[in-house]
Parts: sequence; C-alpha cells; structure tokens
Amino acid sequence: MKSTTYNWTNCKGDKMNVLSIGDIHLGNSNTPFTSILAGLYNAIPDNDETGKLDVIFIVGDIFDKLIMLPDAPVLDIQLWITQLLRICKRRNIILRVLEGTPSHDRGQGMQFIAMDRVGEIGANVRYVDTLSIEHISELDIDVLYLPDEWHHDHNDTWVDVTKLLTEHGLDKVDFILMHGQFEHQMPAHLNLPCHVAERYISIVRYFIFVGHIHFMSIYKCILAAGSFDCISHGEEGDKGHFRVSVCKGNENNQIKFVKNELATNYSTIDCLNLELADSLKLIEDTCTIPKGSHIRILCERYSDIAASIDLLKDKYPDYHWKTKQVTNDTTSTTTTDKVKYQAVSITKNNISQMINNKLVLRETEDHVKVRALELLAEII
Repeated sequence: MKSTTYNWTNCKGDKMNVLSIGDIHLGNSNTPFTSILAGLYNAIPDNDETGKLDVIFIVGDIFDKLIMLPDAPVLDIQLWITQLLRICKRRNIILRVLEGTPSHDRGQGMQFIAMDRVGEIGANVRYVDTLSIEHISELDIDVLYLPDEWHHDHNDTWVDVTKLLTEHGLDKVDFILMHGQFEHQMPAHLNLPCHVAERYISIVRYFIFVGHIHFMSIYKCILAAGSFDCISHGEEGDKGHFRVSVCKGNENNQIKFVKNELATNYSTIDCLNLELADSLKLIEDTCTIPKGSHIRILCERYSDIAASIDLLKDKYPDYHWKTKQVTNDTTSTTTTDKVKYQAVSITKNNISQMINNKLVLRETEDHVKVRALELLAEII
C-alpha cells in the first residue's frame, strides 16, 4: 500500500499548497461573463503568491451551458484559460479540471487541453470526465476523480468507487475531486439523492473538494467552496474559493476561504406587510449598492409595490429588477413540502446502467437484456 505521507521534497515548501475552485458557470444568463472573468483574474493573478501553489483543482461546472463559437463570451473565456495555463506553466503549478454536471459543462472542459495545445504552452494540465484515479508523480499523490451523475443511484457509484480502489491496490487516496451533493449540504425536508459523506471520508487521507451546491460549507474534511460568483437570487452569501495548506503528517492543516470581492450582488428586499411609502423608502435605501446588482422585491400578489415594478425599473435603470410575489391565504392550514425535480442527463457513462435497470424492473429475459446492451455498446 502507498505510504501515508507525501514525498514533501517535491513540494515548493514544507506544505502542499492547494487551490480549489468550482461552479464558475461561465455563460450564465443572469451574471455577465465579464463580471465572472474579472473575479477570476483577480483570484488567480500572475504573482509570487500564486506561485506558491503546488496544484489547482477545478471541481466542475466551469460552464453554465453550451456556448456556441460565435457567442460573445467564447474568445474572452479562451483568453482567460490561456492565461491560467501560462501561469501554471511559468510557475510550475499542476492543473486538474473535473467535468461537472453534464447539462452545464457539456464536455467544454476540453477547452483547457485545446488551448494548451494550440498555444504550445506545455502546462501540466489534465481534463477528467470519467470516474478514475490518477497518481500525480510530481507530488507523489493519488487523486480520485468523480464527475457528477456517474450513476443515477449513488449506491451504484459507491460500488464503482470501491472497485476502482481495489484495481489500483489502494485503500485510500490523498484527495478526492467530485461534483455532487452530500446529505449535510441539503435541507432536511428535501428528499434528494445524496452521496454518503462517511463513505468518502473513510477512503481519503487529506481532503475532499466537492462542487455542485452553491453555498460554502466545511464538514470534517469535505470542503465545498460553493459557487465562485453569485448567479441567482436565493444564493446570496460570500462567494470565492479555498486555499489549503496540507502539512506533513496531516496535522495543523490550514484552510482559508478567499472571498471573491468582485462577486455580483444579489439582494432581496422584504416588503411583505409594508405600506407603499415604507416599501419605497426601503428600496431607496437599498439602491446604494453597486450598479449592476440584482434586486428582488418580496411582496404580496396584487399589492401596490408589485404593480410598481415597471416604475422602479425606470427610476433605477442601473439595477436588474425582479419580484417574488406570495399569496396570503389564512384559510389554508395544510402545508406540503415541495421536492425539487432533479433531472439526470443521459451520458455515455450512465446510459447502459439506466437501461439495464429499466429492463430489470420490467423482468426482461436475460438473453434479451444481454442482446440489448450489446447493441447499445455498438453505438456509444
């Protein structure tokens, strides 16, 4: 089995310095890509402080949607990717890029490999879109990569993870990069499929860096930086990335959350049960926040303030306006928790398992299942 400590002579100092960032969502329709990119340039500048890093992990959802070549953001995004690659090459930083949710990234993380080749940069970069384990020889570490939606059933994913460990002759890896959600990140009333935290904690020596949920959280050795920028109402809070210094012997590790000071401002103004004059005063006081901020008015349906949204847009044109209207119904005594529907993208990695599960549920004869999966394998 692998030793339980790093070959520290391969690091730049007496600690291994790691930057973890994710859920960047370039191309989002709410927050401009120019704002997100400005934050990225500010977060990872070409300076000596960045040069102390040994490795940068990007844990998925770099992109928000499929961006077509003629779209405005493409060139600017490629320029940022190229600069990051040049920084990593110049300052000897390893870069690993994980595929996130298929409906967001859509394989566009390959841009990092393409830009490295086109620019003849030669950075130590790898894009990963499959469940896999890599031994990074330069740092003598083993890293487990787990993209989102590997299987619809998280128990099936765990089975594949344990098999992979066995195949590599490992009982633990040093780091885990994954995109998905754990139980502790979700509200208790939402019945959504989650990875089991203790399972993954049991197979990692140092840290698990996870993306997908847009709120920063720390649970034992699981570090979720949340989204790098704010892209929606309801996701307010500090945005940024983690910088972690892993000490020899896994003692006195330092975890620092670096706030994105250029994150777009999203604010909600609670005007429920307020007179129009009071609501307008509250709105006026709020409109001292930076221009370009997104402001949402929480108000009763059919209220005066709800009817005034167009006037607010005219009076304060430098902000993005939205209302969230609620209906007061004092006669209703029954409440129902709504479970958010979570779609699963069909990919070449999960389609065989999904079809096999359907065939099992339908009690399909074994020879038919085998033939169906053989035919499927010929076209994927």
